[in-house]
Amino acid sequence: MLRESVTENGLKVVCVERPYSPTVAIRVYVKLGSRDENDRNYGISHFIEHMLFKGTHKRNSLQIRKEIERLGGDIDAGTTKEYMVFSVVVPYKYWEVGIDVLSDILLDSVFNSGAIEKEKFVILDEIERRKDSRKIIWDLFSKTLWDGHPLSNSVLGTEEDVVRLDSEYVREYWKNHFSIKDSVVSIAGNIDFNKVFLAVKEKFNNTKNGESISRSAPPCRKEKRESFLEKDVYPTYIILGVPTVGMGDPDRCAIKLLNIILGGGSSSRLYQKIREEKGLVYTIYSTTMNYEDTGFLCIYTECNPSNVVQVTDLILDELKKIKDDGVSFNELDDAKRYYEGSLAIRFERNLRIAGIYGIETLLHKIEPFDEAIKKVYNVKRKDVARVANEYLDIEDYALVRVGRK
Repeated sequence: MLRESVTENGLKVVCVERPYSPTVAIRVYVKLGSRDENDRNYGISHFIEHMLFKGTHKRNSLQIRKEIERLGGDIDAGTTKEYMVFSVVVPYKYWEVGIDVLSDILLDSVFNSGAIEKEKFVILDEIERRKDSRKIIWDLFSKTLWDGHPLSNSVLGTEEDVVRLDSEYVREYWKNHFSIKDSVVSIAGNIDFNKVFLAVKEKFNNTKNGESISRSAPPCRKEKRESFLEKDVYPTYIILGVPTVGMGDPDRCAIKLLNIILGGGSSSRLYQKIREEKGLVYTIYSTTMNYEDTGFLCIYTECNPSNVVQVTDLILDELKKIKDDGVSFNELDDAKRYYEGSLAIRFERNLRIAGIYGIETLLHKIEPFDEAIKKVYNVKRKDVARVANEYLDIEDYALVRVGRK
């Protein structure tokens, strides 16, 4: 059963009661990410995520992790362009320990100067390793698609950004930007909502709210943007993408189905045409991302450097074809079933459930499973045709490549 409420200090609490589950997953979302940073502090949200595990007035770094791991649980965290997330999964009878640890690191971290200086080396290494991974193309894609907008910021920041951060600035940034009212506690598992809500109210009793987060959507630009990063890697990585819509936009459902038909799995149009029929790539798929106020649909693939032009042309041909001819009844029906099945599989795990509902609560509003499926099944062929023509603009896309010349 899905339950939700808000504490007196503005903290949103979401809970999915699953009485036969052996575990409880707890996720705390904080509305603060790389899109909220500027040229003085790029990478600071991610840096703070690391520092919140380095010690509180109650626990040192080892005790924070051991408190959860000695129970057989997991504790983790992450930073994105729009939020920070802190997660715990424990056997259901220890759920109170999870809430206690997460509230402790978020509300009472000490930001020790020595630990901050030491952690810089860890993050600098993380930045360096990312440059040598496939992930680097996603940074290049964001920079190209959202050029000049905070969404283009790298979550990690640059080496220069990290080196110049000092303990006082980091401490003050967290103090001035962390807000209970801009946070969500999302829980799923073998738990009673009323008990959870009382525990959250007790542990997250901080009434201090930092500055409200103010965000602006990227401007509409009608132009092709291309970027190439030369690296001695094989194969060449390619992303071609277009801007779309945010979390609350009614076109989101039709775009999801369009994405599935284009590149959602090995039976999709792109896979069948470019991998199976032409044999030019090993990996090709499309994906979507919805931020609070905008989003994108993109195609990712890898190929021999000598095939880059041909593969890119074939992708653009498929986009033009779906714009001109639309989709068939069978394709749309299959896409709806694909979406329903894949969402059902995601809802098997407590951590995924807490994640889905936590993000929706933070950035828009909860869309229960049955409601999400109903919306998708209400999409018509004409809706998919309309969004294809509106968003698959072959005069307004970002194309990025990483590889040899």
